[in-house]
Amino acid sequence: MSTASASSPWPSAGRATGVDPTSPETVAAEAAATPSRSARTCVAVTTCASSPTSFPSWLSRSRSSGSPGAPWHVSSALSRNNTDPVGSALQQAADRILAAVHDARRPNAVVLIDGRSGAGKSTLAGLVAARWGDSVQLVALDWLYPGWDGMDAGVQQIRRKVLEPHRRAERGAWSRWDWEQNAPAEQHDVDPALPLLIEGAGLVTPTTARCADVTVWLQSPATSRRRRALDRDGDAYRPHWERWATQERTHIVRDAPAALAQIVVDVP
Repeated sequence: MSTASASSPWPSAGRATGVDPTSPETVAAEAAATPSRSARTCVAVTTCASSPTSFPSWLSRSRSSGSPGAPWHVSSALSRNNTDPVGSALQQAADRILAAVHDARRPNAVVLIDGRSGAGKSTLAGLVAARWGDSVQLVALDWLYPGWDGMDAGVQQIRRKVLEPHRRAERGAWSRWDWEQNAPAEQHDVDPALPLLIEGAGLVTPTTARCADVTVWLQSPATSRRRRALDRDGDAYRPHWERWATQERTHIVRDAPAALAQIVVDVP
């Protein structure tokens, strides 16, 4: 990757800001700066090697360069009484996913959430994780895509090193991508005995779907997705929007994720 394109788009990419995204101050600041997500609360779930109440240090270095996703922060406006159509759609989707997990009747069920940038994947994953329980292992592909052109590589890593071992009841692991070093960073273990929730663009493919109990596809109008994504991530993401969108289109044509998904969610 060239120096010009090496700045990280991902929440955990390693661009140190010294900001803790789980702090009340950060939550309040994000709420004030993000009209589309009026307030946020922290979701405490197991992030593989981390405890349910602690966050790895690199996760604090989030949103320094823009990102298509924001794991761990869920709008508090997404309540049963909320008239916001996006919030209502995501709450209903969370209900459907959790019902499907219950029907799967497996203590280590696997859920995959896919969709294009700005569709609501990370917010939905946070809603599901918050209600699923502390044992769920949440992985966002944002944490391991190796660069702006790395969608397929990130999906292949999660398939080979996490999903397939999990299916065989073997311990898996994924490596965070360090954008400053342009190389893999620390490794995070995945326990095959525990449930697994993964979200990210490009995730649902014919091979990954075979490793999952529940597959989800989020779809939303391009204008709505772009507005949400750029409101969230601003100018750092804007120059790379089309570059990322090209990989999304390739994934949709090649893998037909909507056809593979057991649950398809329409987000306004």
